[in-house]
Amino acid sequence: MSPQDGIPRDGEWVPPAQYFPPTPPKPTVYTSPARAMRVRRRTRAVYVGGGLAALLLAVSAGIALAPRAEKPATLFVPKDPIPLAPVASATQESATDAPAGPGTRNTPHSTVRPHGAATTRPVTDPVASGSPAASSAPSAAPSVPAPLLVVGATIGLALAGDPGVRVRSDDFRARILALNARSPARERAESRFVVRAGAADARCVSFESDSYRGRFLRHRDYELYLDTSESSALFAADTTFCPVEAAGGTVVLRSHNYPDRYLTRRDSLLSLTSVATSFTVQSPL
Repeated sequence: MSPQDGIPRDGEWVPPAQYFPPTPPKPTVYTSPARAMRVRRRTRAVYVGGGLAALLLAVSAGIALAPRAEKPATLFVPKDPIPLAPVASATQESATDAPAGPGTRNTPHSTVRPHGAATTRPVTDPVASGSPAASSAPSAAPSVPAPLLVVGATIGLALAGDPGVRVRSDDFRARILALNARSPARERAESRFVVRAGAADARCVSFESDSYRGRFLRHRDYELYLDTSESSALFAADTTFCPVEAAGGTVVLRSHNYPDRYLTRRDSLLSLTSVATSFTVQSPL
């Protein structure tokens, strides 16, 4: 073959022609529309799941790396005790109850109370009030116990003016509920209390349940419960109540460690507030 024209000359060797078989065509795979839709849905779910995972990782990393502000310290703000409403003295009550003289006009000094309602009014005694007698005695000294609250006696506490409503424990919660001699034996037993010398002050009293010995009336969070006895100063103070004699032979019970709070009826519950509820000491049912 001449390099000039690329035409082979006579006698020159010519390489044989090479045969390359044709490439077979790729088989056509038929995909139904339903399968294609499933594939697309799976692909979309994978993409969406991956995106959500990446977003959650980014948010978690941002929260972990964000600077945390220091929480300010909580300050204790003391509150003033709730003041007691003034109560008319015995001389004022006697002067009001005295018959009117010539030329004077009687003024009603009491309101009609519905039948069954409790006698509830603020009460002050010489020790807890700011009278001259209080200045010569300690502020936490108790009043003279009511004669009917005898240590060792088993009693029932009824609302003044309604002996059919008594203090009793219900699921170890002090409540004021209707009770009489025909009530179930368990309910009558839960209304009986044994008067004990005050756990924090022997001049006051504590009330032990007659049906659940070892459990005493105790205030917690200004609510009354029947709690198991504990050997702690707090329990002794919470279970001690100082009786204060009220009008008509009734008695109110003042908290030993909160001398400005008294046992009070609130619906069917027994609480500790600055307004006292009067009770009468009854024989146990």
